[in-house]
Amino acid sequence: MALEALADLAAIVTAAIAVVAYGKYRFDRRTATARLESALQTDSNTYMDELIPRLRMTEAEIFEAARASKRLQIGIDGGPASIAAKLWFRLSQ
Repeated sequence: MALEALADLAAIVTAAIAVVAYGKYRFDRRTATARLESALQTDSNTYMDELIPRLRMTEAEIFEAARASKRLQIGIDGGPASIAAKLWFRLSQ
């Protein structure tokens, strides 16, 4: 009987931890998107290599935040032989 109660308690604690972790993930994602959008308020085209030190985010975090935003556009400045030289980001009007 005590073992069943302990198992039930463990299941409840596990579910609570999962809910808190998911909430933190969503909050961090929304915060990163807001930081990216606010950094792009003043500049028309901002390149990835400029955003990384300004936002203190990795490329993957910037891409994830850009994908989560409905107001953001991503473009490519082509280099020689159609090789992408730089990626730029801007807010759509």
